[in-house]
Amino acid sequence: MSDIMEKTNLSEKKIISKASKFKLYVIFFIPFFIILSIISEFHISLLQSIFIYSVLYAVILVLFQIQTSYKNRNKEISIPPILEKLPFSVPLIETDLTQKEDIIEIADEQALPPEGPFEPAIIEVDSTPVLEKKRTLRKPKIIIESQPIYNQLIEPKKYCDAFFLYLLNNGLSVDKSNTYEMFSCLAASHLVIIRNSDEEIAESFVELFSDFIGSNLFMGDYTGTKDTFHDLYMDESLYTNCISSADYQMDKIHLLTYRNIDANQIETRFSSLLDYSRNPLLPFEVNKHFSKKRIQMPSNVWFILITKSDNECLLSERISQSAVTLDLKASGVEPLEEVQQNSIKLSIETITNLLLSGYQKYYFDELTWKGIDQVEDFYRKHAAFSFDNRLIRQLERYSSTYMSFGGELKEALDSVLYAKLLNVILPIKAQIKISSEEDFLLLIEKWFGLEYMVKSKKVLKQIHESFQSNLS
Repeated sequence: MSDIMEKTNLSEKKIISKASKFKLYVIFFIPFFIILSIISEFHISLLQSIFIYSVLYAVILVLFQIQTSYKNRNKEISIPPILEKLPFSVPLIETDLTQKEDIIEIADEQALPPEGPFEPAIIEVDSTPVLEKKRTLRKPKIIIESQPIYNQLIEPKKYCDAFFLYLLNNGLSVDKSNTYEMFSCLAASHLVIIRNSDEEIAESFVELFSDFIGSNLFMGDYTGTKDTFHDLYMDESLYTNCISSADYQMDKIHLLTYRNIDANQIETRFSSLLDYSRNPLLPFEVNKHFSKKRIQMPSNVWFILITKSDNECLLSERISQSAVTLDLKASGVEPLEEVQQNSIKLSIETITNLLLSGYQKYYFDELTWKGIDQVEDFYRKHAAFSFDNRLIRQLERYSSTYMSFGGELKEALDSVLYAKLLNVILPIKAQIKISSEEDFLLLIEKWFGLEYMVKSKKVLKQIHESFQSNLS
């Protein structure tokens, strides 16, 4: 790549050199011919001719300089130095690409949109990408590019259906509820924890989701060794680059994804991030240990943690209060030979409007909220624990988004209990004395119906067993 860049720079210098010589010739001869015309017409002296020539030469030289600087100013775009290495429009997916006729090579830099009617470009992708670790998931051989379109009106259900089909076409079969849940997670919290037995599948899911919605994806392994997330803000780190990009492109969604995370260390390694995700509307400084100039966390950044495949630990109440979990049910399938990229993307403005519209149209009925109140009363009585307003708002945003993107009410209830509420109350330890008439499962059965609790059954059983062990 560096050799190619050097050759390109040399060729550009040659072209510039020739152009400069041509301009000098023009600047020199135009005044000369003007002077000849004046001499022949007015018969002026040699001294006067030299003076007129000098004035004309200076005026034409200044005009050429003004024209050159004006063109350069229109061509140059001021970009912070740290952003020059960032692939804004291309997700950070390592692939081996081959350039042929009628095939466009994906570059590391963002290409400018073509003028006039857009003609789809065809990208041929090697089915066995070169990565640090061998990938087992197959990918389409040909990806047909589409020009991204932002800020277009979107029907949430159709958009989610298209995402489900897009995953399947790209070789990933997921449970349909996971597509609703991914959008719901973004609505409920700025911190999403994804769990799956196969880390490669989880990574592929995030990559395809980012590509589908048109976000900037920054994915890598967590390299922090300290007990604070602030220590990740250093030169050229994944975290630093993402924050700089998000601050520069405020209307674009940014997904900062750390993979291979030990769930047992989330509370210590990401302590500051948990505080931020708990109160995302409060100011949060991302570099308070390293610089006199304070940088605030941009609101267009979401954090995704992909836990290790062999790491199924109990999340603490603090983690569960800040994050939303997504248990990904997915497997690799044979992809299509050719896949058309999704052209309709989500900007910050678009997704904000979608979520606000969902909050107004879709919500739990009064009976469902009364059941949630009964669960809170149960914990207030036996464990001195109450649900605060932040938790209730997260439940509202999650459930409304789930239903607006196509999910049913009972499915939304089961999902939000499993992804959020039950994770919050599961780790709570207390000496609970419960009579036979106050069985927790009977409470759930009465208000929600256990037959609808498909995903939540496992956690409900754990909570019930915890109560039984505390009986005295």
